[in-house]
Amino acid sequence: MSPTALNPPSADGSSCTFAPGFRSTATATATADLGSGQGTALRVLARALAAGTACAGLSAVPASAAETPPVVSRGVTIPEFYTPPAELPAANGTLIRTEALPLGLDIPGLDGRPMPGTATRLMYKSTDSSGQPVAVTGAYIEPSAEGKGSGPRPLVAVASGTMGQGDQCAPSFVLQHPLTLNGDTVSVGYEALAVYRILATGAAVVVTDYVGLGATDRLHTYVNRLDQGHALLDAARAARSVPGASVTAASRTGLYGYSQGGGASGEIIAAEPRARAALDKQRIGTLKPSGPVRLATGVNDDIVPHAQDRRPTVDWCRKGGDITYDAVVPPNLGDKILTNHLVPLLTDQGEAIGRLTDRLAGKPSTSNCWSMPIQP
Repeated sequence: MSPTALNPPSADGSSCTFAPGFRSTATATATADLGSGQGTALRVLARALAAGTACAGLSAVPASAAETPPVVSRGVTIPEFYTPPAELPAANGTLIRTEALPLGLDIPGLDGRPMPGTATRLMYKSTDSSGQPVAVTGAYIEPSAEGKGSGPRPLVAVASGTMGQGDQCAPSFVLQHPLTLNGDTVSVGYEALAVYRILATGAAVVVTDYVGLGATDRLHTYVNRLDQGHALLDAARAARSVPGASVTAASRTGLYGYSQGGGASGEIIAAEPRARAALDKQRIGTLKPSGPVRLATGVNDDIVPHAQDRRPTVDWCRKGGDITYDAVVPPNLGDKILTNHLVPLLTDQGEAIGRLTDRLAGKPSTSNCWSMPIQP
């Protein structure tokens, strides 16, 4: 999907972003849309892409955590945990380090275990879109709810919607600090609702911070589908090695996400061949997914055009994919104030998690590609 606007970083290196994209849920085998790398030009371009504002801020990267002060991003001190080591392991999904992660929103259960579960902060090895090794952070949550069905506990890898560019916006950090408001940054942990609803089904959850968000050694490569896809899949691999985790290599694994990874095309992009070529490599739908996928989009979305979000379904259906498409048709709540973009996040969330839970339980999916000519 292409970006919705150009919004160059300010002089102090900060940049703000907010939530262009669509919701998709898929099994972990749906990895076919991860293509080849883009290189430096795409990362520079991604730095300039934004649509609106959320939390923001970047700070200087320390040469050595032992020799320099802690990283501070928009008045928020980033824990030393998020500073990657100089050398990384060879295999993708290998854990680099872990530590206990206190959840900002939890309650004691009747059996003494915290609800919705016990969280662990992660750093693991992945590969960026240029083929280079990269350290990525995230969080694993072992649910207090009992698993449903036979076999090992299922796992859901959650790809968060847009949080921002500053390291304080990392989803794992926001799980601990669901609301940050200090005059320099605003951060709201709006993905906690989806995470907690998934945990309530008995599935474990792993959340990725994406490449460069949280980890203090580089800029977050916003809207780079390869970096994001690698980070999400490698988070699922890393979850199996978390101390005390009940998930195994035999666990059914699903992918869940809303918003980030899409956007609307700008005039300026269409007029620049090199920019168009870079964005074409980000387009979703060029390969056939190897597992079932559900995609839902808001018909009245005022940030990302509905027709753009519908296109991957058509492309995947033409390739014979096992695709379920649902058009979300809420009332029009106003233009360019984010309401029409955010409402489907809530109104479709129950259906999305319900469908995902069915797939994790081994229930078969039924493609509705036949309905695309009559669906909005």
